[in-house]
Amino acid sequence: MDDSGSDEQQLTMFDAMKLLDFTDDRLFVNSIDVAERFEKQHNNVLRSIEALECSPEFRALNFERSSYSTTQNKSSPHSTK
Repeated sequence: MDDSGSDEQQLTMFDAMKLLDFTDDRLFVNSIDVAERFEKQHNNVLRSIEALECSPEFRALNFERSSYSTTQNKSSPHSTK
C-alpha cells in the first residue's frame, strides 16, 4: 500500500455503507478499514488522526483508541468512531 501519488479516491454512498459498523444507537468505522479502502498504510491513518487539529474533548468523543490481534498474535493499535 503506497501513500504516494495525487489520485484522490471518491467514496460512494455504497462504499461508505460497507465501511460503517452499526450498534443500537451509533455507527462507526475503524481505521483499518479506512486504510484498506483508501490504499493507505494503517500507521499513516493513525498518524493523521492524531495530527487532527481538534480539542482533546472532541478527540475523546470521536476517536476511540483500541487494539486488535495481528496474525502474529501481537497487539496492535487502531481507532474507531
